[in-house]
Order: sequence, then structure tokens, then C-alpha cells
Amino acid sequence: MTNTCAFCLTPIPRNYCQDCGITTHDPSECAPDHHCVIHDPSDHPMRSWDMVLRASGLVERICPKHGIGHPDPDSLAYFVREHGMDYLGIHGCCGCCFEGK
Repeated sequence: MTNTCAFCLTPIPRNYCQDCGITTHDPSECAPDHHCVIHDPSDHPMRSWDMVLRASGLVERICPKHGIGHPDPDSLAYFVREHGMDYLGIHGCCGCCFEGK
């Protein structure tokens, strides 16, 4: 089975990318009633933006116009739902996360 790394777009066997060292869960492990930032992203305005993994585990989307990192809504929803970590949504904002530009 070959997947594509969501972070560096390298074809990878299973869920580990040797190029960037990221390991993700298998798609079968996604919560059935929630969107997954990697395997089933919601239709939010930043969906097409590049992703960066923070040290906290939160995925950010990078504004293509300003280079500002914005919390991915699906990643943030997971951390709030599972760990109550709503503070991970605090970020320097250029406003494009609302507009999707």
C-alpha cells in the first residue's frame, strides 16, 4: 500500500515518510463522525494551502499570500474535542483564514 505524505507530497509506504520523518495514523483509524486533517479534510477556505506540523501536533495551513500559519480547522477541532486545548487556535492572523484567499 502506498500513500502520499500530506506534508512533503512524497509517495510513502504505509504511513511513514522518510523524507520528512512524519508518521500518520492509518485512514481506518479516523473518527467516523469527524473530519480528518490528513485523510478527510472539511471544505474550509484553507483546504488547498500547504500544511506544516507544529511541535504540539497541531497542523497549520500556511497563507500563500502572507506566509502566516493558521490552525487547520479540522486539526484544531480534534485537539479541542479530545484534549480541551482550544488555546492552540491562538495565532498571528492576516485575515485570510476567514476569506480563504
